[in-house]
Amino acid sequence: MSLRLALHGSLAMILLTLPAQARQPSADMTERRIKALLDGNEIERLYSIYGYQQDKSLFVENIDLFADKGAAAVFQNAEYRGKDGLARFWFGHWAHLTHNAFVPVDGLMNDHLLFQPVVTVSPDGNSARLRGHGRGYITSYQGKIREGQSTDGFTDKVVNADGVQQSAGPLGLVQDYIYEHRFVKEDGAWKLQRWTLCIYTTGKYGRGYADLPIPGTMGNGADARHGDRRAIDMENERPERPHTLYPENPVGPDKVLSSEETGCFIAKNQVMARSAVVPFSFVNPVTGKAVTWRNR
Repeated sequence: MSLRLALHGSLAMILLTLPAQARQPSADMTERRIKALLDGNEIERLYSIYGYQQDKSLFVENIDLFADKGAAAVFQNAEYRGKDGLARFWFGHWAHLTHNAFVPVDGLMNDHLLFQPVVTVSPDGNSARLRGHGRGYITSYQGKIREGQSTDGFTDKVVNADGVQQSAGPLGLVQDYIYEHRFVKEDGAWKLQRWTLCIYTTGKYGRGYADLPIPGTMGNGADARHGDRRAIDMENERPERPHTLYPENPVGPDKVLSSEETGCFIAKNQVMARSAVVPFSFVNPVTGKAVTWRNR
């Protein structure tokens, strides 16, 4: 008897010795599995549609993806609550790249490639979590930012003789993101409830991630020296743009979360510098245990 036949025979014997219940899932179990697969597909589809709409600056349409109850967005460590908070974030943060236009703008590329999603649907099928990666390419040949807006982290900057911050030319960044989203089923449809993004590294196209700080660029002073940026990254505990909460800041967040809690340290390249990890929303699939650690 060949080894293959022997193995097949052994497998058949194992199957025959198993109870019928173990050999064939129940109809109820099969239905739950199919439902979970369909839910996962819908959530991944929603996740991808968000990315395509964000590419084209369709900020109103992205806010429409959120549930009416409990909607929130966390960018780095800044938390924006409710649909009004989402509007403050999308219109106050990204809209400065489009000169307050909520449609595609000539000369701007703000593309988001979303990949590696891990979807975990709750047993009752009414909520879910998604962990994903993203890569952003942000380019503007005009390089002009609306007057009065901070360009830290978005483009090179200079200050004129009057101390007014100016754009120094074309914008060209590449960024890597971690997403941790929560979804809910509302009125029979999957919707975003809590959107969380951590930009864990940023670099210029021509120089890459490692060539920071560059004096006079990316928020670094004209006299920046090697090691200065790391000192800032290790100490800064505020969101990269809003330093004041709403309503004192009309586009500010409702709350600033702890970096230790979120795993997302504020300044760009800071997550890598501190070896911090945004907490996983899933368990180890083999052990079934949560993966935990302490951010240091």
